[in-house]
Amino acid sequence: MIPEHESEPRPPLTFEFAFMTALLAPLCHLLWVIVFQSMGTKLGASAIGMGAIVTYGALFALCAVRFRLPPARQLAVVSAPVTAWLAVLFLVPAIVVSSELDNVVKSLYPPQPLPLLGKVTPEPPFLGAALAMLFVGVYPLVHNVFFRGMLQPLATARLGVVLGVIVTSLFSAFAAAFIPSLDSGFWPMAPAVANALMLCILRQCSGSLLPPLALEALWGVVQVCATYQIFGLAGFDGSGSHTPANWVVACGVLTVVGLLLCRAAARSSSPAQG
Repeated sequence: MIPEHESEPRPPLTFEFAFMTALLAPLCHLLWVIVFQSMGTKLGASAIGMGAIVTYGALFALCAVRFRLPPARQLAVVSAPVTAWLAVLFLVPAIVVSSELDNVVKSLYPPQPLPLLGKVTPEPPFLGAALAMLFVGVYPLVHNVFFRGMLQPLATARLGVVLGVIVTSLFSAFAAAFIPSLDSGFWPMAPAVANALMLCILRQCSGSLLPPLALEALWGVVQVCATYQIFGLAGFDGSGSHTPANWVVACGVLTVVGLLLCRAAARSSSPAQG
């Protein structure tokens, strides 16, 4: 009789393997968005959200079979110190600062529309729900689990904390800005890098994935509200090319306090697992 072949365990997850999947993620996401649009999805936000779920779900599954630790421990889904949660509250206004950074970049280098994907006319009755699901639910979950939960511990272990945080921030920012940049140029990269860097710092200092997940979800709530001009703040969701300086300075001060709280959280938390 031919003996049954005993499958060997998969090799452990390495930084190189996660690095390659992170490189493929934005392109795979774009391809799935095109597929869903060609299937008749009228809402662009819905196509982007479904594409993100399929893309990052599949790539994460390829990596998860190589985990050597329980998933919660591998991804650092653990409790965070109180200072980290305080940092989340103080970092919420940082989205105003990154928005003004986007305004400055656009004023210096006016973007040229690049309608590679074409314009999809959304259905107004469902646009708000689609945007809320995308920015509050889908993006915070997939980006934090994939980049800050899986990639960042591997990057910091291989490259060191500073370089690992920077590399993870760049990958995460490029993934978030890639599809929007196809319509407006690569100017969305500036605020995306700033936001991703703060999320990665919070993840590293807190030793937990939960605070950056909560922060990005809160940013998503603010972004959806800004889409409907609820705040009426010039340069953010109201008329005007720039946000008033007093608002930017105040939000900047709160952001600095949040980063200082991240530093305090790093002193009271154990090193990130990964």
